[in-house]
Order: sequence, then structure tokens, then C-alpha cells
Amino acid sequence: MKKGKYRTKQGEQILAFMQDRAGEHITVHEIYQYFEHTEHKLGVTTIYRQIDKLVQEGLVKKYVLDPTSPACFEYLENNKSCAKKHCTHLKCIKCGKLFHVQCKDWKALESHILQEHHFKLDMTRSVLYGLCDRCQEMACGKEVDANAETV
Repeated sequence: MKKGKYRTKQGEQILAFMQDRAGEHITVHEIYQYFEHTEHKLGVTTIYRQIDKLVQEGLVKKYVLDPTSPACFEYLENNKSCAKKHCTHLKCIKCGKLFHVQCKDWKALESHILQEHHFKLDMTRSVLYGLCDRCQEMACGKEVDANAETV
């Protein structure tokens, strides 16, 4: 916590929750669900207010992927944060879960796009869509092609 910042009990609880999940993307709904099953129930408005304060303080990063998805939040721990590393996001088109992937091969793709197509990618803002392993398994035990067109 930055020196001189006033934090409420609810703010401390949300900060501790986010710190415990450093490197993960968390939605307000997930925070609400967690606290709904504890003795420290928090309202959605309180969570939004407190998470916005953490974003303003630079302790949490807010990700807005598209107009139809809820914003995700990530605690900015020094060594696990997407904001401080070369990181691409994968979003499951079925369950909506967001994953961040740090992979040395992204640099090769980024270099190829720049050299061959003269376009500089911002890999910290990149999202690839497909199906996560759980959703693939749920599709009757068959792997599903995320690019297959439906009729």
C-alpha cells in the first residue's frame, strides 16, 4: 500500500483478495461471489468503488476486452503482471474465461508481422479467441475447432 493512502476495511479485504490472485484476471462478479461465501459479504457497488480506487492507485490494472465482456482486473505484482511483461491474452468464446500467456514464440510472431507486414503489434493489448481445454472437453469429449463456421 502506498504511504498516506486511506483504506477502508472493505478496501483492505479486496486488496488482499487481489494479492492472493496475483497474475490472474478477476471480474467484479468473481470478487462478489467469493465474498458472498464468507462472513465479510460485500455489495457490488462497494466492490466497484474499491476496485476503482486500486486502479487509480496503480495497484490493479483494468482490462476491457470488448463491449460485451465484463472488465477484468489484475493485481500488479512485480513479477507476475501482464502490464510489465510481454503477454498475450486468450479468451474462451464459450465460457468467457481470460488467460494470459507469456511465451517466447510471441516475439517471433511480432517480429514477422513487423518485417513482412510493416505493422507493429502491441502484444500487451492482444487477445486471441478460441476454446479453453475445459470447454473443449465439455463438447461431448470431442475437441472442437474454434474456427469452424456454424450453419
